[in-house]
Amino acid sequence: MNKNAFDKGLVRLEVDKFPTECYAKEIAELLAGGLPSLQDLIDSDVNLKKFNFWTFVLRNDDSFDVVQLGHDSDERPRFTSITDKHGRDC
Repeated sequence: MNKNAFDKGLVRLEVDKFPTECYAKEIAELLAGGLPSLQDLIDSDVNLKKFNFWTFVLRNDDSFDVVQLGHDSDERPRFTSITDKHGRDC
């Protein structure tokens, strides 16, 4: 997590198990005030460069999504949304 993201209210939470959507939401609400939105991530300019890392976010309709913070190719830029790319039935 870079300083700019932290200054904009984003924190990195370490977890001891693979987070399902429910667990991610639960731990984020308990320790950080909730999951960020995609816009929160964009505004924070969090950037993991070429590291292929994905995180949970809440969409505008309060549904879950997973977005990429880094990018591993020109085909998937930063902040690629799984829902936008593949739909909800993937």
